[in-house]
Amino acid sequence: MAQTSEGVNAPSPGNPLFNGHCPRAMVELFWGEETPFRQILPDFESRPQQREMALNVAESLEAGEHAMIEAPTGIGKSFAYLVPAITHALRLQKPVVITTHTIALQEQLINKDIPLLSRAFPERFKAALGKGRPNYLCQIRLNNLAKEAGDFLPSMDLAPELSRIINWSKHTEDGSLSDLDFQPTYSLWSSINAAPDICTGPEHEYCFANQARRQLYKANIIVVNHALFCIDLARRMNKEDPILPNYSAVIIDEAHTFENTASNHLGIRLSSFDLMLTTARLLNTRTGKGLISRFSATICEAIKDLQDRANLFFGRIRSWMDDIEESPVPYIHPNFLPNELSQPLRHFCDLLMEEIHSLPVPEPKSAEEKRLDEILSCVKQLRAFADNFEIFIEMALPDHVYWIERFGRNNNYLSFHVIPIEVRNILRKHLFNKDFSVILTSATLAVRRDLSYACERLGLDECRRVILDTPFDYANNVQLFLPPPDMPDPRNEDEYVPYAMEAIRKFIRQTDGRAFVLFTSVRMMNLMGEMLADFFESLDINLMIQGRDMPRSKMLEVFRRDVRSVIFGTDSFWMGVDVPGESLSNVILTKLPFPVPSHPWVHALCEVLRKQGKNPFFDYSLPEAILKFRQGFG
Repeated sequence: MAQTSEGVNAPSPGNPLFNGHCPRAMVELFWGEETPFRQILPDFESRPQQREMALNVAESLEAGEHAMIEAPTGIGKSFAYLVPAITHALRLQKPVVITTHTIALQEQLINKDIPLLSRAFPERFKAALGKGRPNYLCQIRLNNLAKEAGDFLPSMDLAPELSRIINWSKHTEDGSLSDLDFQPTYSLWSSINAAPDICTGPEHEYCFANQARRQLYKANIIVVNHALFCIDLARRMNKEDPILPNYSAVIIDEAHTFENTASNHLGIRLSSFDLMLTTARLLNTRTGKGLISRFSATICEAIKDLQDRANLFFGRIRSWMDDIEESPVPYIHPNFLPNELSQPLRHFCDLLMEEIHSLPVPEPKSAEEKRLDEILSCVKQLRAFADNFEIFIEMALPDHVYWIERFGRNNNYLSFHVIPIEVRNILRKHLFNKDFSVILTSATLAVRRDLSYACERLGLDECRRVILDTPFDYANNVQLFLPPPDMPDPRNEDEYVPYAMEAIRKFIRQTDGRAFVLFTSVRMMNLMGEMLADFFESLDINLMIQGRDMPRSKMLEVFRRDVRSVIFGTDSFWMGVDVPGESLSNVILTKLPFPVPSHPWVHALCEVLRKQGKNPFFDYSLPEAILKFRQGFG
């Protein structure tokens, strides 16, 4: 669960420079005349915005207060919160968690900023990058799969990929997915990763995930992503064992994405793909192989019947959705769909458990015991699906919104969503109403120089609110072009698309490429990408279209190297992208980024706002568009 970083040149724990220092005093030291920053950054110059942010973080931590700080790009906000956070963690001997949205920022913190700061900090400290258990290889599961590939492997077509992973497992240092030099198939990785309900017991003491977990419990600073933090929060809410150690404070960087991540991970998501994958692991009806292939004919017939029922049920839902133009499809009436899965799933699990109890107890650490562990894990997943699908069908959770989406190749799979309409009440009770400080920061939190909207959306009733000035001279370094008032209505694609493409051609020529073109619709992005392909080819400019050519990280790598290239991107390119230098000289926003009003969650939220006597456009859609516009602008 952790990749660690530790100061190597720091003095011993008895160092008088640190003893008695509170976060504010440490900030005064680092941003004073004799700043330790010059040990690592000889040209360091104190920026007033960075110092102001560091002082506000320090004072909030000392007072046990919450804070929301808008810190524009370029002020160096990571050092501004790291110095007081490290001091706070050391002083209380309890870690501070730093949670971010993007992998890029997590890697910057753990691989660059923290190691650099550790060389100047007057006390040793440890930092760790936290990852969920599914990100780690389980060597025992891998060995079992290698020995009995016929029954354990989801498909024999994955045998070459399995061989690559076996070779990698012999030299990997941390066994994490990010250390693998290719993206493994989901069905294979889920069969060999460190599943929490399988990887237990003393024989797993030295597994990659448990080693990483121990590093987390030794760390003063723990860096995680929003998803893992929210999963941990959900476990604490449900009185389950947490993933992270108890912490003395939380710093939420890239806080503008936190509400959306919290909504998704504090709700329920089920998929037909996961269900069918789990049943196929038990028995692949095409090959006759699987974890229960040696069980009785009654059990094998029962799993085949279950798979047939599920396939027919999901097929009928897909056919129903084919007749509905909107996507995703809202689910608004309890029991509108018949629940043809929960009871058959429970019945099959009961039958399987009866047969398991009738079998001899396997020898400890034997192959049969490992097989049984895998089977019991599948049973647990099937029972959880049955319970949560019942919640979905019956719309059993109030104040939640329900919908169905199609995904995957040819949209063959279905996902079922149960998401809280307003996550702020949950966060207010389970995050902000605790005995530790929460510091939220981002470059874009304010609407018209006011943080009230962001505070309200997150349920942060009382906090220190700070908006820092930007260090950049936008007035003398940025040109802003706005379309004329008589431009075509973007809702009329027949007129708007040709107009927008001509504008794109014009501005691409002006900067000779070097541009992001940002869209709010994948369909429109692909349409314009196809229609403008010849234009970019005629200028010998490399056009990369998100989701088509290569992964996002690879696109950015190529974009930075090829200074004339252009990226057509959607949601993830509107935020969290850092491209210094001349490669990014032009940002074209094809449409104002208003939330999609037909999306079930947006529609449900707007209805709630109306009942509260508010105006959904002015109290939600417009502020959201302003924040997204600011993120795209950079």
